[in-house]
Amino acid sequence: MNIFMGFKGKNNNSSIIAQALAENYGHCLLLTNSFCGVQKDIEEIAEVYQAAFLFGIDKTLRNGIRIETIAQKNSGKCRTKIDFQKLSSRFKAAGILCTISSSPTFYLCNEAYGYALQKFKGNAILIHIPTIKNADGNFVENIKKAFA
Repeated sequence: MNIFMGFKGKNNNSSIIAQALAENYGHCLLLTNSFCGVQKDIEEIAEVYQAAFLFGIDKTLRNGIRIETIAQKNSGKCRTKIDFQKLSSRFKAAGILCTISSSPTFYLCNEAYGYALQKFKGNAILIHIPTIKNADGNFVENIKKAFA
């Protein structure tokens, strides 16, 4: 079973997508929107999951996603063990524009990603998504198709 994580907020697209995916494919965790909060939220996960999928917002994205392969944690970098090329192909097959990045961001998403990579021993991945305003009406359904 997988865990899908997004950030708290009624109109936060990461929250909407994490909850939608958890309905059929695993569990959902909505993270606190603070650096201390994400650490605590992730450390408190007691269940064992096959993989963790973290969704974060990038306001510059329009109807596409960006898969992050590396998190910057303290002075080191952590890499995902998830097959991001295969995941990218699944998104593209579902009609979602997808790019892959190996340049970590330095915001809250990266912080959460670093903790998730540690907690799940590399079996985590961060997927940046657009805001609700910048995503078309089929975006959530297309994301769900990629995980089907």
